[in-house]
Amino acid sequence: MGVALLFGEGVCRIAGLGRPNLTLTGPRQLYVPDADPQIAFRMRPGYADFVYGAPVAINRQGLRDDEYPYAKVTNQKRILVLGDSVAFGYGVPAQDTFAKQWEKLLRTDPGVEWQVINAGVPGYTTVQEVRWFEVEGLRYQPDAVILTYVMNDPEEVHTLDANGQIVPLPADQFYRAIYDILPRPVLPFTRYSYLMKFLDRWFQFAEPGWHEVHDRLTRFFNEAIFDQPGWPCCQEALLWLRDLCREREMFLLVAIYPTMYRLHSVEEHPFALHYQKVQDFLEAHDIPSLLPLPDFIGQSVDAMRAYVDDPHPSRASHAIFTRSLHKELQRAWPEYPQNIFSEGEGAE
Repeated sequence: MGVALLFGEGVCRIAGLGRPNLTLTGPRQLYVPDADPQIAFRMRPGYADFVYGAPVAINRQGLRDDEYPYAKVTNQKRILVLGDSVAFGYGVPAQDTFAKQWEKLLRTDPGVEWQVINAGVPGYTTVQEVRWFEVEGLRYQPDAVILTYVMNDPEEVHTLDANGQIVPLPADQFYRAIYDILPRPVLPFTRYSYLMKFLDRWFQFAEPGWHEVHDRLTRFFNEAIFDQPGWPCCQEALLWLRDLCREREMFLLVAIYPTMYRLHSVEEHPFALHYQKVQDFLEAHDIPSLLPLPDFIGQSVDAMRAYVDDPHPSRASHAIFTRSLHKELQRAWPEYPQNIFSEGEGAE
């Protein structure tokens, strides 16, 4: 029995199934206030700590990335990634984020030095991302801009309290209520063991609480969130970003990062209606978009999450998103290299 348990634990760890949340720690003193009300806060330059179980280091420019001078040289091309905690990479090391995996792939392009700059900030909404781009991101002279959209982006602009923590919004009260409904662990050692955490979730599938959580989340993100005051502001920000990029002849792509939840089929994904509404808006206003949900179908949700109880993506999920972006830019952006193949690809 002991050997079987050890074997099962090893399999779950290797496969990324059931990763417990023992090491989860939120950001402490990560933020500093910004006087611009549409930005509200930035990340603290020089900050270093463990955030969500992964080491985080913020450079002197306030980004989770290497130091990049604003000015480019002649053989450099830059892709600037805007986003929130998903682009930032909650729960994974910096090199495992899709921005850095993408940069590593592009570094194989001969004659051009590609830089993919990660400007993701946890807690940012689309409004904050676009305003930051206007006042700071443009200084990096990007050739392309990727705005990573996630389905809580239509929320209102987040602000900081006196302790430097993000002030809860009405939507956060909804999230807390959802957490209170979640069934509690049935098996022991779920905070430490991948195997116990994985098995515990199977035992809990019959709990009615899961169905209520699913129904509430589906209704909120497919319907109610578009009635929030932040949605019109989100739309205005996307239109402004489109105009900024057109004016400066920068390639723009709004890449919708699907939630790592119920990856059985595109049609069965519970938030497909949300993604469709956003894509309809983008298409109606001539904003290029990408929804790589089909690339995730059939994957294990556990393996796609940094932690089982948290939808932030794992390294493997970031890798799939990287390949999706790579293929889309090869198709849509003439300046993008055509002679680079990601893992699993080849010349036709």
